[in-house]
Amino acid sequence: MDIDISTCTLWKNSIYEASKQLESLNASTEEEFLLIGEQLQHIYKTIEDIKGIESSLISLITGKDIQVLIIDLKDLIEKIGYNTSSINKDFLNSKEILKDIVAFIDNIYKPINNFKKVIKTLRILSISTKIESSKLSSQNSGFLNIADDVEKLALLIGSKFMDIISYAESLKKVASKTMGDIDNLERQTKGKKERITEDIHQAILSINEKNNQSLAGAQRISGELISISDNIGELVSSIQFHDITRQQIGHVVEALQGLCKAINNVSANNEEPSVMKDLLEEIYVVCGLQIEQLYDAEKKFTGAIENILNNLDGLSGNTLKLHEEIKNIAGLRNTDTTSFFSNLESGICYISSSITENNSLMDSLKLYLDEVFSTLNNMTRFVSDIEDINENIELIALNARIKSAHTGSEGAPLGVIAEAIQRLSIEARNKKTEISGQLQNVKSQISNMDRVIGGDINELLKKTEDMCLDLNNLTKGLRNSNEEIILFLKKIEDNVHSLVEIIDSTLKKIEVHHRFALEIKKVLSVLNSVISHIQRLLPDNEIQGYLSKLHQLTERYTMESERIIHKKYLNNGEVIDEAGPLASDNEMGDNVELF
Repeated sequence: MDIDISTCTLWKNSIYEASKQLESLNASTEEEFLLIGEQLQHIYKTIEDIKGIESSLISLITGKDIQVLIIDLKDLIEKIGYNTSSINKDFLNSKEILKDIVAFIDNIYKPINNFKKVIKTLRILSISTKIESSKLSSQNSGFLNIADDVEKLALLIGSKFMDIISYAESLKKVASKTMGDIDNLERQTKGKKERITEDIHQAILSINEKNNQSLAGAQRISGELISISDNIGELVSSIQFHDITRQQIGHVVEALQGLCKAINNVSANNEEPSVMKDLLEEIYVVCGLQIEQLYDAEKKFTGAIENILNNLDGLSGNTLKLHEEIKNIAGLRNTDTTSFFSNLESGICYISSSITENNSLMDSLKLYLDEVFSTLNNMTRFVSDIEDINENIELIALNARIKSAHTGSEGAPLGVIAEAIQRLSIEARNKKTEISGQLQNVKSQISNMDRVIGGDINELLKKTEDMCLDLNNLTKGLRNSNEEIILFLKKIEDNVHSLVEIIDSTLKKIEVHHRFALEIKKVLSVLNSVISHIQRLLPDNEIQGYLSKLHQLTERYTMESERIIHKKYLNNGEVIDEAGPLASDNEMGDNVELF
């Protein structure tokens, strides 16, 4: 065995330097892992913030307030649709009543035309009375007076019927204009209000569907967050492995520095061959075992870092998916619902405007009714006047018959005239009755219209107007809820975007495993060099005897994995390959200080 203490001293220096490198590596990696831990804490907090917002979002969508709003909106739209339909029917009924009124007014013209014949006949009879009176042998002023009365009655009847005709024409003109207004409103709104109420109804169903889609999206977000949380759990486990390797590296440092002390003790005392042999054996087995421990530590450390990187990468992928999901929900909802609320409010505005037009038309109908009532009263008064005139005709006819009888045979023609006047009186009464009947029909229809516009339409319009106000308020409430949902989605989107940036930043900064592997490789090179040198000096068949010197090292171990490696090394007596032994499944060991 050709070796001296100076060589051992060189080895000691190299081994000690390697131990200091490991100490420095442990300290620096601990700092880096603390930084990674801080980043993970930031990630964890951001995820918890997202979970909180997502929980609030689900509570809002599934809450009673928004559901009650939608139910109330549906109910109001159905009632408004029913009311507007009823209003349209009532206006159409009013138009039919107006048609009947015009027809009844037209029916007045026939008896009025017959009255023209009466007036003409009265004038002829007046002239005839004057002629026959002039033929009498004795001038009888009574017959002349009768002729004058007949002439005056003809003129008076003509005047009254001219007034009746004028009023009738006025009624027809106003009725035609009102029917035109109703027709015009009907053409403008034909089917439109029904379509709008149906569109509003469909829009409400659409917003309900949007809420369901947002809820489903929020639930998918919840699933993604669970997946992300699982990634965080694995990341924490991976970070905990650093404490395991730190302790393992620390035990290697203790073993190597203990070995350095042993070399110092030998160099300070003697260089006897037996002592030097024992020293070489101790250097060999201690370095060999530490090589195994370093292989294992490097493997676990690199695996943990790769696991962190993989999980962060998976976390980044899941977060990006989540980000796209939220952008999709928020973007579509914002665009669609903005259009929806614009359409909804536009529809409400149109219905409100239609109600205003209906109110205006109803006011016109009321004015028409007032005018018709006034006109009918005048017409009725004129008809009553005609009745009085008719009684005067009868009196004239009676007076003429009496005078004719007193006159004798000379008055016979006047008797005929008197009978003709009597017949005209009867005919006039019949025509007056016919006119009165038609006017009564008009009055009856006017009463029907007054009931419709003064009661049914008026009440429906008032209710519908109030409903539109309620609908507008409910729409504002639903818009506010929708804006709150979009705000929650935007907050989640911002937080997820921030989460993606944090993860990507963390991924870019993690390079500690490369430096760790490089430093371990340097130390392994030193230890392998020492072992290779000693192997040339010690017989192979004596290696097994050296292993008893490792017993005291087991007292340092705090993890089961270290004990397993120690036991494996005792059984094999040498490093098997560059990859080192497989680590135990129970990597956490006992007495592990958690990160």
